[in-house]
Amino acid sequence: MNKYIYINNLGEVREFIDEFSPIFPNIPIEERYSKDFLDDCLIMNEDEFNKRDISLGMYYNKEENSFYYPESSIENETENTEDNNIKETIDQEVLEKEVIE
Repeated sequence: MNKYIYINNLGEVREFIDEFSPIFPNIPIEERYSKDFLDDCLIMNEDEFNKRDISLGMYYNKEENSFYYPESSIENETENTEDNNIKETIDQEVLEKEVIE
C-alpha cells in the first residue's frame, strides 16, 4: 500500500493520505482527489514512509529526496518553550504571593 504525502508549493508537508480509505472502500484515490492535488503529492511505499519518520510541518528537498525541519522553526520552538516556562514561573510566583497575602 502507498502513502500520498501532500507537499505545498513551499515544500512543506501538509497532509498524509492513505491510498485506500476504509471510509471509501471501493473508490480509488484518483476519484477521491483531483489530479492537480495528487500531482502535488509524493507517493511513497508505506514501509519506507514508516522507516523515514516523516512528520507534518517538515519540508521536502526534492533534489536529495529528504525531509527536514527548517532551522528557524526549531529555534522558534525552543524560544517559545523557554518563554512559556518563564511565564509559568512568574504566574506561579504571583499566585503564591496572592495566597500568602
